[in-house]
Amino acid sequence: LGQRSYWDAAYAAGKYRDNYEWLQTAEELWPYIERAIEGGAGLRVLHVGCGNSDLGRSLHDRGHQVVNVDYSGVVIEAMRARRPEQEWLQADCAERGALGPAGACDLCVDKG
Repeated sequence: LGQRSYWDAAYAAGKYRDNYEWLQTAEELWPYIERAIEGGAGLRVLHVGCGNSDLGRSLHDRGHQVVNVDYSGVVIEAMRARRPEQEWLQADCAERGALGPAGACDLCVDKG
């Protein structure tokens, strides 16, 4: 699971279907996210390791600007085609500077 090649191959083969939620769904997590947002509107939210989760859509639909990031280029391209209204970034979050300048987002969310 710790290899980019694993994720690219798994998404290309359809192993995680059109949508896969690790651990909990976006709706199950929403009360915790809402608490972190503290009523803020139009926040820029970094969704780390987004895969094909619905969490980015949930945040977007509630008026936030979401940057969905994953290191699998296969899933990023598939999600970009499916939801072009959202921002999608293929990057390795462990690489310094891969996500842009410090402070570019108001909140970072990682479901894992």
